[in-house]
Amino acid sequence: EADVNLHEPARPAGVLSDPTLDLRYGRLLRVGAAFLDTVEAFYAKGYGKTFDGSIDASFTPNQQLWQRLNYALDQILQVSEEFFGMKPKGDFCDRCRKLEQAAWNCILSRI
Repeated sequence: EADVNLHEPARPAGVLSDPTLDLRYGRLLRVGAAFLDTVEAFYAKGYGKTFDGSIDASFTPNQQLWQRLNYALDQILQVSEEFFGMKPKGDFCDRCRKLEQAAWNCILSRI
């Protein structure tokens, strides 16, 4: 937590019946959100990607983090797809496999 500048005490997530586990879950959500903030800032600055923050306020913190993560993954995949001149097509796994193949083709073409 200190490594991502989270110095204030963590709060329980309010979703688990065991208080110790709920506090740990709250900490995990908080660290995950801080890490995602860093990733979003990197891709916004380095690649001009936008992370508009249009998160459904009615969602739980866990659902909000999941929504942000899915959007960030899509934006990150777009950076690689643009590099290889590919169009986004398919689900997340399909897109990853196509990028992996494109990367191997690029590597092997230089041998």
